Amino acid sequence: MPNTIDRKRINQITTFLKSLNIQSERFSDIFKAQNDSVIQDFNQAFIHSSEDKIVNYEKLEFFGDAVL
Repeated sequence: MPNTIDRKRINQITTFLKSLNIQSERFSDIFKAQNDSVIQDFNQAFIHSSEDKIVNYEKLEFFGDAVL
């Protein structure tokens, strides 16, 4: 992963996702396993392509829009 996110950002994303109160076994598994690579995927999805000119997040933007 080109841009590794810090623990604070991981906590922010995790807190946000938990606040959505999504009743899904897959979501529960992500939080139980502390799967940081999946959390980094969420981070990419939440960042618009205009934020980073080196890494283009356009492919995952639809995912962020779907979550929001």
